[in-house]
Amino acid sequence: MTARSRYAAALRLSLAVACSAVFLPVGPASAQAVSDGPGVVAAGLLIRQLDGVKRVLVIGAHPDDEDTALLTTLARGLGARAAYLSLTRGEGGQNLIGPELGEGLGIVRTGELLAARRLDGAAQYFTRAYDFGFSKNAEETFAHWPRDSLLRDVVWVVRSFRPHVIVSIFGGTPRDGHGQHQVAGLLAPAAFGRRSDSFRGPAGRRRATLVAAQAVQANVERPRSHHAGDAVRDAGPAPWPITLPGGHGQ
Repeated sequence: MTARSRYAAALRLSLAVACSAVFLPVGPASAQAVSDGPGVVAAGLLIRQLDGVKRVLVIGAHPDDEDTALLTTLARGLGARAAYLSLTRGEGGQNLIGPELGEGLGIVRTGELLAARRLDGAAQYFTRAYDFGFSKNAEETFAHWPRDSLLRDVVWVVRSFRPHVIVSIFGGTPRDGHGQHQVAGLLAPAAFGRRSDSFRGPAGRRRATLVAAQAVQANVERPRSHHAGDAVRDAGPAPWPITLPGGHGQ
């Protein structure tokens, strides 16, 4: 057997072993973690990551503001490092399936987000903001949340994760509905603008792109049980200049 034929035989054997792993019977827990272990799926994800590090940070107000389809596409499909920053842990929401409310509900929602991140492959961040319940506008929300402290939390996450792209779920306008949604939409561009401000701490990544959620996905009205009367409506134009991927921010 020549060296070429031995190499071909070894390659066929390796492919057969790798492909057989896809069809092995596995339980639910193993199936959920399949892309994190050995096999064709994990190898494909590693190949998609070979073109360099790509980091995308998604910012929302509550645990149920996450866009799991976007996070999964970024992390599992495109090989990017994705993360979701929820300003709160959902302490002020409703609970129709258990007795937990307030801090207890926040613990439940935190566990749900961490479990979701294990599936979609993204990272999870929070700020110190407490979900006190429904508010009508950003001014009412900032009466409960110290603006500077919350902004420092968001800036810290941006500088720690160092994203190339920041996706804001909300636009920071009254069209966001919930006052906490409006605040999340206002803090995203504010943190983006201060990411390299050395006077407020160590400078972060200078090249970044801020993308409003409505620029990358269709606006679909989604009724929520998180707060009575709360719905995500068409956010309309963002109140800051939008730079689409391919360009660099300020």
